[in-house]
Amino acid sequence: MFHHKKRARAPQLTHRQINRLMPFTGAPLFHALQLLATGDSARFHMPGHKGEPLFNSYAEIFAIDFTETYGTGNLYLGDGPIRDAEVAAARYFGVDDCFFLTGGSTQGVLAMLAAAVGEGGSVLLDRECHKSVCYACALLDITPHFISAPLIEPFAVSGALPVDAAERALLDHPEIRAVLLTSPTYYGVCRAIPAFADLCRAYGRLLLVDGAHGAHFPALGLPAPVAEGADMAVLSMHKTLPCLGQGAVLLAGAGADKRALRENTALFGTSSPSYPIMASIDLARAYTEGPGRAAYRRAAETCGDLRDYIARRTRFTPLAESDFPALDPLPPDGLHRGYGYHRPSPGRHALERIRRGL
Repeated sequence: MFHHKKRARAPQLTHRQINRLMPFTGAPLFHALQLLATGDSARFHMPGHKGEPLFNSYAEIFAIDFTETYGTGNLYLGDGPIRDAEVAAARYFGVDDCFFLTGGSTQGVLAMLAAAVGEGGSVLLDRECHKSVCYACALLDITPHFISAPLIEPFAVSGALPVDAAERALLDHPEIRAVLLTSPTYYGVCRAIPAFADLCRAYGRLLLVDGAHGAHFPALGLPAPVAEGADMAVLSMHKTLPCLGQGAVLLAGAGADKRALRENTALFGTSSPSYPIMASIDLARAYTEGPGRAAYRRAAETCGDLRDYIARRTRFTPLAESDFPALDPLPPDGLHRGYGYHRPSPGRHALERIRRGL
């Protein structure tokens, strides 16, 4: 005879407590997973931790880590609370549709190129493209053609991408099926997406944008690439928003083949997409749609003040709107990439003020 000793369960949130977690706006997927976590049903499905906090640091993550079962939805079928969260994100970004990605923008780049160009096709690329674009061309046997932008001096950072060079490339290579731009670039330089969108429409081509570093734009009152005229775009939510690593979205406009995009996100993604990552995409969107909007705008103002301080009071020259007007107000790297001039040192006290301000 065996005596069954009941194992202690981690304390669970009540429905009332869950609702108080998100007072500013709705996050449908996160709420659905939290409600399931408070239930008294046993989990006879993956993942193997069954929601139990074996590692205390992961207790809250394990609790909402489900698989495709009743009430959780299926990412690649586009149903349930996952679909509700995607629709909420599409509305926020001002686009026709949105697909969640748990393989980062790399998964979205592969899906975009497969849908828009296809195996053995040709594409016109911004020379600033990410290595995932090169990997996609290798995997899909896509022939790349490149256009480059002149440098912004003295920063040695590429500036405005010439639309006329893209037009010449389309005329010289009529087999090109799509144009792929990187905007913003790693240094915060934004491309003239509306002008390229007009060009692509005139020549019957699709415009794709790798906007991996620009997921925060709507929080600053700036449009997402598809809202500016691109047919498809990927945004890395995990790069500039409070989202778990690998969380990204693929945005689709009216001219995109949405069925092909859904199929290709499944083709290039894991068959076990992470529910915590998807829930964090949902939460990040909800946050920036709510109180995060003001926080991001304050951060942009601080970044502008810091640029001004560096330009006036230090020996460095920051990349600023006076050098190039179309800049990300919150660049990941462009702010601190400068070239030294013989200016007085800001001194210890000034540097302390900068640190406190940040």
